[in-house]
Amino acid sequence: MPDLVRHPNFIAQITRSRISVRDDKVFLRWLLITFLSSIPIFSYSQTPTELADLQLKGYNERNIELFLQAYSDSVKVYNFPNKFLYKGKETMRQNYAGMFTNLTDLHCTIKSRVVIGNTVIDEEQVVIRKGQPELHAVAIYKVAHNKIQEVYFIVER
Repeated sequence: MPDLVRHPNFIAQITRSRISVRDDKVFLRWLLITFLSSIPIFSYSQTPTELADLQLKGYNERNIELFLQAYSDSVKVYNFPNKFLYKGKETMRQNYAGMFTNLTDLHCTIKSRVVIGNTVIDEEQVVIRKGQPELHAVAIYKVAHNKIQEVYFIVER
């Protein structure tokens, strides 16, 4: 029998005259599960830059699920400085899903990026359709609670 089981300060006194190999395995599994369940599980927190990159990857791949992973369920979208456009991930899904399906040339390139705390400011060049003028825009992403909470757009047409 392992010394751990015989230790007087162990969780419970186990008094058995004979422990079979099978019982040892069951006990060790129980001990492992008990120990592991007491360890706090740390979730990985994405940086504001990683969230901006994630939504950009989803946008350029025209993958609505990947695109939306970066956003809060209650994301608010504005035209800069404060013209409210809509709220919520489901509304965002409706706005972008058709565009991702229908615009096969859609592609965004980051021309420059500034990160200040939980705010990411991207200067973007967007191709809507090949052969048409590119769209020049600025997107401002405000991050809290590991998700993009607010987006502000400045668009030059």
